[in-house]
Formats: sequence, structure tokens, C-alpha cells
Amino acid sequence: MKKTPKKKTPSIDEISDMAAEGKDVSKYFTKKFRVRQPLEKAQIQRVNLDFNLEMLEELDALAKESATTSRAGGMGMAPRRGRDHALLVVADL
Repeated sequence: MKKTPKKKTPSIDEISDMAAEGKDVSKYFTKKFRVRQPLEKAQIQRVNLDFNLEMLEELDALAKESATTSRAGGMGMAPRRGRDHALLVVADL
């Protein structure tokens, strides 16, 4: 007995293209949304840091200068830059 091939559900890009062409895509939105876990969970550990007022003012100034970096983003980049700088200093010795 032959099996009937199942229809493949189109990707979100394909659904977007169909909608752009004016086709009815409402059947793909059933209100039965399922949250899927990311394929690889990032190895992130949250920590609490204390900054003095001078350091916070510097971070705010950097965030104000940059259209893409926030204060929190600057806090995330600062330890990385410090580590990279320390590695360069050790390499020069």
C-alpha cells in the first residue's frame, strides 16, 4: 500500500513571500503558538557588579556617543576589552 506524502509546512520566509504576492496565509496562523527552545543554549552566567560613579559616567558617555551601544552593552564589552588588553601586554613581554 502506497503512503500519501505529507505536505511540507512552508518556512516563515516562504509564507512571507506568499503574503507579499497577495495569497491567503491565514491558515498558517492557528493561534496555537509553541515556543521552541534554541538549538544551542548559550553559556551565560549572570553576575552582579558594583561600579563607582566615575565608571558609570564613563559608560554613559560612551553610550551617548554610540548609536548602537547602551550602558549595559558597554558593561558587557568592558571586561572583554580589559582581558584582550592584558593579553596583548603579556604578549609584548
